[in-house]
Amino acid sequence: MTGSGTEGDPFIIGDVDDLQAMNDDLSAYYELGNDIDASATSTWNSGAGFVPIGTSGSPFTGNFDGKDYTISDLHISRSSTDNVGLFGYVTSSLAITNVLLTNPIISGADAVGAMVGWYAGTNLMFQFCAVDGGTIIGKSRVGGFGGLLGKSSKCYTKTAVIATGGSTNKQAGGFCSTVVSNLQDCYSRSSVQGASGYIIGGLATSLTASGSLDNCYSTGAVSSPFGSEYGLIKDNFSSNIRDSFWDTQTSGVGASEANQGGTGKTTTLMKTQSTFTDADWNFSTIWALATDKNGGYPYLQDLVNFIDPPDVPAVGVPTVTTQECTDTIAEKTTGHGTITDKGDSDITQHGHTWSTSPNPIILDNPTSEGTAPNLGQFQSAITGLLPNTTYYVRAYATNSQGTGYGSDVTIGSGSTIGKRYWWVERDEFHWWSEWGVEQKVKGTSIPNDQDILAHLGL
Repeated sequence: MTGSGTEGDPFIIGDVDDLQAMNDDLSAYYELGNDIDASATSTWNSGAGFVPIGTSGSPFTGNFDGKDYTISDLHISRSSTDNVGLFGYVTSSLAITNVLLTNPIISGADAVGAMVGWYAGTNLMFQFCAVDGGTIIGKSRVGGFGGLLGKSSKCYTKTAVIATGGSTNKQAGGFCSTVVSNLQDCYSRSSVQGASGYIIGGLATSLTASGSLDNCYSTGAVSSPFGSEYGLIKDNFSSNIRDSFWDTQTSGVGASEANQGGTGKTTTLMKTQSTFTDADWNFSTIWALATDKNGGYPYLQDLVNFIDPPDVPAVGVPTVTTQECTDTIAEKTTGHGTITDKGDSDITQHGHTWSTSPNPIILDNPTSEGTAPNLGQFQSAITGLLPNTTYYVRAYATNSQGTGYGSDVTIGSGSTIGKRYWWVERDEFHWWSEWGVEQKVKGTSIPNDQDILAHLGL
């Protein structure tokens, strides 16, 4: 890197190796000198990828100005590590500004986000930053932009957020999990999927006592079986949620549902400027709205060069349908599905997923049938089922924009799972027990089928 790392002579980052070298001086001043292709990080560190900048023991305290450049295809695969993102842990930094992350693929444990894992400060830290495309995966406190997030302004996310089976802090939001300071003039168009029992929010899950929202919105679909789903955010400290909205149709969360923070509006109203100007949003210098930008939703004027970047397609997951399962015997069945549209990028994985809860996701029990170069029907072998159990099964397909699912079908009740199934091999009589275990008896005087069936209770 050129430069000396001072305010007057910052280090100039020219490539992804320079970006990683920020960990060598966590208190310096940095600027991007050009767009950064970070795709090589997918093979770094035996597949673990990029090392987040700053840790809880050695946080980033410097200054970073992206100069309106883009960092593309950053990979971090550290599912057992906390505080994961481009910046892992930030405390009293001067500022992190003016950068777009496109297609980041990030995974971690607790406090996971594309831009930052953990920032709990009250200084205005993140401004004029965005995340567009990619997938963010974590176990707890997961967000499209940040995991735990302090004061930020004029930022947005449009990514896919997935929360896996954590045991504590089971929270995930399209922008961040928890807002610990002020979030102002920000929005999320991220989808959020959580495993069973998560707290899910289109923008965030909740505020702390010192947290607040001003002039924010969200549009992404939210889903967590047997969890708590909020279109924008949970209605705690409701007086601190001001002039903020969510799309009731695209999120799947109605305006009248319990404990919703903010105001729910239909898609049409979310694309109508008066919805926001009636709430005193600034459409002179901060916000703008046009039918051909940002899907017709409001966008930030300062980030007009970031929205809908040419190398990132609009968020579009595959379209999939689920058909009834067949050949259900004992502990297995055959799932059937159809891919009708691959979405905005090639399908990287498809199959079926199942659970004892409705709306299973790929974090539950997925089959993996690989890529799907062609549209059409497919099937999966589903095994390991237990008797006397009702299962929910649905087809799925994943691309770089996220995962599309078909509707649920059920098996178990009214099927042959949990019922005993028998056959004869030579002089042996075989059957599945009520626990799905193969049993057999052997002898030369096996009675007729009806007698042994009655004898065995079949």
